[in-house]
Amino acid sequence: MRNKIVSACLVLVAVVTLGGCAEQEKREIDRLTLSKQDLEGRVQQLTDELDTKQAELSNCQDKLAQLTGSQTALQRQLQEALKQQPPQQALPQGFEIREGKVMTSLPVAVLFDSGRNVLKSSASSKLNTVINQIRANFPGMDVYVVGHTDTDPIRRTKDKWQDNLELSLARSAAVTRYLISHGLNAKQVITAGVGEYRPVASNRTRDGKAKNRRVEFWILQPNK
Repeated sequence: MRNKIVSACLVLVAVVTLGGCAEQEKREIDRLTLSKQDLEGRVQQLTDELDTKQAELSNCQDKLAQLTGSQTALQRQLQEALKQQPPQQALPQGFEIREGKVMTSLPVAVLFDSGRNVLKSSASSKLNTVINQIRANFPGMDVYVVGHTDTDPIRRTKDKWQDNLELSLARSAAVTRYLISHGLNAKQVITAGVGEYRPVASNRTRDGKAKNRRVEFWILQPNK
């Protein structure tokens, strides 16, 4: 009888133990199931995000292709436009582009004595070169002859100029007369003088003053 009781107890303990293990396994299975569901949800979220990014990338690629095509078309148009433009004429020696206009200049020292507006005999070679360059390279263009001085005041001795403005204008007028007398059209040569008011260098040094004493020749389209 005692053995039966012991056996029954052992069976009961085994059943209880098995029941506890089964409950624990069930809880573990439930936990793993929830974890699996969470992972599946995260995978789906990442998949959706990847699809969105791929769509954005595809859109960017389409825009890049459009821009590349537009750039290629513009490059072709530019090349065609450049082909249709006539080749730019090289500037003659001594001429330059300044402020978007063609010009050249001569130092006053090679044209006039100090304080004078009478051309030196040696000035003809320089002026003839300018005339030949203008006639050969800029036919039909207007030529503005502009006289400039430094800031040294006029000394009223032999020449009685009122100021540097008057002296600069008298010098540019002498140059203008020479240009006209040697073949340039009088209607296309314009005389101007600005005195000391448009320096290209400092008037505080001897070299600066020498640079400011000049006669400029500006080539412009004629006013019609």
